[in-house]
Amino acid sequence: MRGGILHLPPGTQLGTATDTQVERLNEVNRAIHRRLMDEGRWHLHQFTLLDDPGHIRRGAVLARCGSCLASSAS
Repeated sequence: MRGGILHLPPGTQLGTATDTQVERLNEVNRAIHRRLMDEGRWHLHQFTLLDDPGHIRRGAVLARCGSCLASSAS
């Protein structure tokens, strides 16, 4: 499976997220990444994404997990 994931916590205001909401979004997504890596079933590459289109907030830097690949040790 290839693709990307980005969890949006409840209350995230799409297009107009505050600095606090963007940081909370990044914290949650980093925690998801850490947990998946610790479990050892999945391999994900984490990278940042500049929100040029303004889906969360134009210009925000988002921590995102992408390139989801199941590990062979399932």
